[in-house]
Amino acid sequence: MYSAYFYLTLNCCFSTGCAALLAQGLCCRPKEYPTRAGQCCPMCSEGTIVQRDCTSQSGTRCSRCKNGTFMNQPNGLDKCNTCTSCDSGHGLFVLQVCSETTDAVCEVIEGYFCKDLDVTGCSVAQKHTQCLPGERIKEPGK
Repeated sequence: MYSAYFYLTLNCCFSTGCAALLAQGLCCRPKEYPTRAGQCCPMCSEGTIVQRDCTSQSGTRCSRCKNGTFMNQPNGLDKCNTCTSCDSGHGLFVLQVCSETTDAVCEVIEGYFCKDLDVTGCSVAQKHTQCLPGERIKEPGK
């Protein structure tokens, strides 16, 4: 049942008949999220998540993301995202600290190069290898 409801919610929000479906509780306006009870509630803002859905007497109750977590967009979720860990043991350091509204950004420690770059900066680094006597650099790390 929930998956069918979810499909209808997504489908109606991209169609022109949303107003009629909204009256039936099947489609929510922008800045609202659908509840499992079939109503639309105001989204929580960045840095917060849903603690309790809205009711006919009260609005959505939101709670702040705790240390080590963040939420970077308005939402109807009940869990914050876990902050990226910039592990110095894996050749990374924190360029930008994680906050309630932004993830950490990692950068590469001197002597390492980035193997995997994503939206949080470098997520995997590898140590440069040392040339042995008689060897030379074929291709420098990036």
